[in-house]
Order: sequence, then C-alpha cells, then structure tokens
Amino acid sequence: MHLDGNHELFAGSIPLGLFRPLSSLHELHMEECGLNSLTNGSFAGLTELKRLNLRHNMITCRYGYPCDGLLLEPSFQSLEKLDLTDNYISSSEDNLSFQGEIFPNLLYLSLSNNSIEKVSKGLMAGLSSLLYLS
Repeated sequence: MHLDGNHELFAGSIPLGLFRPLSSLHELHMEECGLNSLTNGSFAGLTELKRLNLRHNMITCRYGYPCDGLLLEPSFQSLEKLDLTDNYISSSEDNLSFQGEIFPNLLYLSLSNNSIEKVSKGLMAGLSSLLYLS
C-alpha cells in the first residue's frame, strides 16, 4: 500500500486503529507524509507487515516526541525491512532502542540521515536476524 505524500490525511500523526482492518497487509509506504510522532497503537493490527517505509518524514524520537508506536509495536513480529531514512531521530538521550522481542525477523534497518549522535549499548539488543544496517 502506497500512502506517500499524504500530508493532509495524517497531519503529523497516524490515527489510532487506522490499520487495524488491514492485518494481511505486507508492505506499507508512507514516504513524505509529514509524520512527526508515532504513538502506541499507530500500527496496531499490521501483524503480517514485512516492509515499512517511513522515509522523508519528521519523525522525532526524543523527549516530548514519542515514537513508542514504532519501537514498542507488538504487531511487528513479521517485519523484515524498516526504512527510517531522512527523519529527525536522535539517540543522544538513550531513548532509542530496537529490541529483538519486537523485531525478531528484522533483516534491514536504515537510519541514514537522522540526528543520531550517540549509539547506546542497547540500541540493537537482540536483533540477531539483522543483515543490513545503514
């Protein structure tokens, strides 16, 4: 599913439950949607999702800008590719962590062109399937 460029539809965030009826969706592209926060439940229901493209948004993972909907989403058990290129993600406050329990099948992770100043010890904890990191 391609939702690229839908600034008007999302207005900075994803409405809770929007994707719940799409449990069999395998690929979601939300490039340039103006997303800045991802709260818990943003991607709820996407239990079969394999590829998630969130490139060129304004996603910020730091105090005051939650991204728990990305980092703590239990629906991401099947996710293999996550592209977060060209956002405003920062890990300078040890608030960013990709846990193996949430992303057990993640093969590809792109964090290129973000504001990551420091890589914390637990940033990639348990991502034993990861083959590509940028």
